[in-house]
Amino acid sequence: MFIVNAFQLENELYILCKSRSFFSPCLHVNKLIFAPVNRLSDVNNKNLATALRELDALYEQQSSEHVVLYVFPASLINDGTEISFDNDKIQIMNGYLYDFANLKSRRLFVRMGENKIHIECKKSFLINILKSKKYSLNDKILFLVAALFPKKNYIFSEIGSLRSDNSYALFLYMKRFYKNCYFITDDINQADFDTKFLARRNSFKHLWLLLTAKCLVHSWHICDVMHRNLKDIHYNAAQFSNVFICHGITAGDKNSYEISRYNWGNADICFAGIVPELSQFQKLGYRTLLTGYPRFDKWCGTIRNVFSVALFFTWRRNLRNLDEFKSSLYFHYIRDLLQKVSKVFPEYTFYYIFHSAISSDCRHFMRKEFQNVSNVLFVDVENQQKFIEVFNNSGRFITDYSSIAFDFAYKKEGCPIYFLPKGIESQHYALTDYFYKIQCGVVATTEDQVISYLSYCQTTEKRKNSIFQYRDANNSKRAMLSLLRLGDY
Repeated sequence: MFIVNAFQLENELYILCKSRSFFSPCLHVNKLIFAPVNRLSDVNNKNLATALRELDALYEQQSSEHVVLYVFPASLINDGTEISFDNDKIQIMNGYLYDFANLKSRRLFVRMGENKIHIECKKSFLINILKSKKYSLNDKILFLVAALFPKKNYIFSEIGSLRSDNSYALFLYMKRFYKNCYFITDDINQADFDTKFLARRNSFKHLWLLLTAKCLVHSWHICDVMHRNLKDIHYNAAQFSNVFICHGITAGDKNSYEISRYNWGNADICFAGIVPELSQFQKLGYRTLLTGYPRFDKWCGTIRNVFSVALFFTWRRNLRNLDEFKSSLYFHYIRDLLQKVSKVFPEYTFYYIFHSAISSDCRHFMRKEFQNVSNVLFVDVENQQKFIEVFNNSGRFITDYSSIAFDFAYKKEGCPIYFLPKGIESQHYALTDYFYKIQCGVVATTEDQVISYLSYCQTTEKRKNSIFQYRDANNSKRAMLSLLRLGDY
């Protein structure tokens, strides 16, 4: 069984797994046996039941796997508790093991044995590690380093080589004031500003930084920050703070919201970008601080060029190859819209920004479709310098329901246009009623409505004032000060 997450809701502990088999083993907690939940719809917590159904569909689509859930009283988790499955091997990533049910907040330590998860107090944890033959001498030396060396480093990371989100924006700001700030990435090149602040993922430098880390800050999941050569004992000995700052607004406007809670893990602190996120994250059980998102700082200002229009549509999880892309409603809606607006407004320049999940084949195909249209240009979001320049200069913005609309709304007088024709959500995350309560722009269901909104500037300042607590350039500063005061929360 592959354990995805373990978390506590009220007085029950939930262990969430994924498996290819429909015949799931029973779970053993000490001498008690628990069968998996038969139907996901039987889960009492409505938000969790929704999330599990969505996760089940996602796993089935991606890897032909299914969600398996186990529930038992949280009171069974104490010093000396052992968890295992009927004749089945346990697989769990170090990130999931480190924040297993957030047991570190109870000063309990989690260790993998022979197909068993051991939960122990600090004394038992130390003794059993030093006695164990499972760990090499090198493992034990690294364990002692993690346990004894002072913790001073602030570690930031995003997924893969991405450097465009809130974790990176906060890192850039914080390193101006503190030398012990480092960013973990897949890719370091000669053009980088100062490589001493960067560490290649899974390098020795990455390893050492984690062993002496005071705090980990990530925009996706704690597993993205982990080192492949470190083991369960090293992370538990390090005991750093786990801080989550999401890669965009996630406030319940899409049904990915519930899924995300169980993908993020059990962060010690979660930062919120807008007022609705604060209450929504708190409902999910996070200790949440409303600071505004660091990546928003660079958008603080006024509209610069009303004749420049940026377009950015979110990715589609069902589009795996070029043939699927060509035949999709997603592509046809975008192509038809671009063709029409570029003819109606020849004096405008339309910049289509590719989502990072769109493949190079699909991008090439899109560029070829518009090679003879002079006022339609394309931008790769990975080219951050160009993206920031285009996004900052644009006087209009069109999206489907990407959360980047909130980035545009952060500008003074910025009013995003949501293009939501029938079927555009097909086989992707569905909008909820909450979307229409918190969206900060205008909604168009036809191309003609988009044209109308492009012709006449709209304003939604009153609504934006109720959504954003802050609309200044100090989000990074507030987030940094919150990190420095973590021990006070």
